Amino acid sequence: MQAYLMTLALLAALLVFTYSMVTKIRLLARMAPENRIDRPWQRLGLLARIGFGQSKLVARQKERSAGAMHFFIFWGFLVLGLREIVLIGDAYRPGFQELIPLLDSSSLLAYLYTALKDLTEAVVFAMVAIALYRRLVIRPRRLDLNIEGIVILCLILGVVATDLAFDAAKFNLVRIWRHDLPLLYGHGFGAEPEWAPFAALLAAWIAPWGQGINAGLYQLGYWLHIGVILVFLNLLPLGKHAHVIFALPNVFFGSLGYPHAPARLLELENEQLWEQSALGVERIEQLTWKQGLDLYTCTECGRCYDICPTYVTRKPLSLKWMNDDLRHHLEAEADSIRATGKSSGTRALVGDVVRLDTLWSCTTCRACEEMCPVFIEYVDKIVGMRRELVLMEGSFPAEVQNAFNGIERNGNPWNFAGDDRMAWAEGLNVRTMAQVAESNEAIDYLFWVGCSGSFDDRNKKVSRSLVKLLNQAGVKFAI
Repeated sequence: MQAYLMTLALLAALLVFTYSMVTKIRLLARMAPENRIDRPWQRLGLLARIGFGQSKLVARQKERSAGAMHFFIFWGFLVLGLREIVLIGDAYRPGFQELIPLLDSSSLLAYLYTALKDLTEAVVFAMVAIALYRRLVIRPRRLDLNIEGIVILCLILGVVATDLAFDAAKFNLVRIWRHDLPLLYGHGFGAEPEWAPFAALLAAWIAPWGQGINAGLYQLGYWLHIGVILVFLNLLPLGKHAHVIFALPNVFFGSLGYPHAPARLLELENEQLWEQSALGVERIEQLTWKQGLDLYTCTECGRCYDICPTYVTRKPLSLKWMNDDLRHHLEAEADSIRATGKSSGTRALVGDVVRLDTLWSCTTCRACEEMCPVFIEYVDKIVGMRRELVLMEGSFPAEVQNAFNGIERNGNPWNFAGDDRMAWAEGLNVRTMAQVAESNEAIDYLFWVGCSGSFDDRNKKVSRSLVKLLNQAGVKFAI
C-alpha cells in the first residue's frame, strides 16, 4: 500500500513541477540569445566559491549573521537530500538505506551521516526560528514582510520537525516496544540513537505518551514529511523563492568580467536594427535569457538597498521592486512570447512597467551587482532601456539636454568654448599628438585628459600636477 501511495504522490508532484519548470525554460529560450557558456572551468570555480560557498552572503561584516543563517539553511538542504532518497526508497523496500553502498549498517559512513543529519536538522530548526523572529519582530528595513516568505520558512520547519519526530518515534518503537523497524545497529559502531542525540532527546520526551501515540507519530511523521517536501518543491517555481532553484545556475552563468563584462557595442549603421527597434530594449523579450533568468533569481533580500547611492538618497529607484515589476510583466506576457516570440504590447515596458524617473535615477555604479549574492546584473537592463529611449524616441531627462547640446556644439558637456580646451596647459610646454606626428618623434604614453581634466577647475589642477610629475620623471608623452 505504501508503495502505491508513494508512486501516486511522486507522479503527481513531479508532473506539476516539470510543467512549471518547462514553461519557464521555454519562456527564457524565446528571449534574446547570449553566450554564457564560455570558460566553463572558471564558471565552475565561481559556482563553488559563491554558489556553494555562499561567500557573498558571509563576506560583508554588516550582513555576516544573516549570511551565516542562510548558509546553514542552504547546506542543511544539501545534507538532507540523501535522507529524502532513503525515505522515499523505504516506501518500496523497508530498510532501503542498507542497499546504498557505504551507507549500510556495516559502514562507519552511515553512522557519521546519521550524526551529521541529526545535527543539521537541529541547526536548521534553530536558524529558521531566528529567521522568523527577524522577519516578524526585528524587521530590518530592507526586508518586506510578506506571506510567502513566512509560509516557506514554516515549510522548512515542517521538513526538519517531521523528520525528527519520525526518528524519535522509531527509536522508541524499536527499543521499548520491540517493533521490527529498520535501524542502524551492530558491527561495533553502536546503535543509531547513539549517533542522533537530538532525535534521541525528543524520543525520551515522547516515550511516556505510550506505544499507540508513538506508532501514530511514526506514520504521521513519515507521510507529513514526504507531503511537505513535495508541496515545498511545487511552491518554489511559483514565486520569489524560485531563487532556490535558479540561484546556482545564475551564478554559473554570471559575468566573468570584472567589475562586469564589456557593454555590447551598437551597430549604428545597421539599418535593420533601426527598423526593428533593436538598438535598445523596447519590449521585455528583448532582454537576454540571462537577464530573464535574473528576474527569477532575485531573492528580494534587499542587500542592494543598503549599498545603492540612489536608494539611500531617496531617489525613485528600488532595484528589488524593479526586478519584481519586470518579472510580473514577463509572466503576464509569457503566453504571447512562447507562442509568437513577441509580447502583446498592451503595456509599454518603459512608462507602464518601469517609470521614466526610476530608469534615469540609476547612477550605473554597479554597487548593487557587487553586493548581490546571486549574481543578478541590473545595469545592462537599465542601460538597454535608456538606449531605446534616447536613440529611438529622443527621450531623456531635461537635465541632460544641456550636456547633449554642449557635446554636439562644443565637444564638452559644460558648453565651454572648444578653443579653451588647451588653456589648462598654458606654460607647461605640453605637446599634442599632431605635433609629435609632424616631428616624427616617438612617445611613451598618451595622456588622455578628457573634458573634466580640461575644463573643471579642480581637475585642471590635477592635470597640471600630473604633467609636472611626468616632465620631472623624463617621461615622453603627449595629449
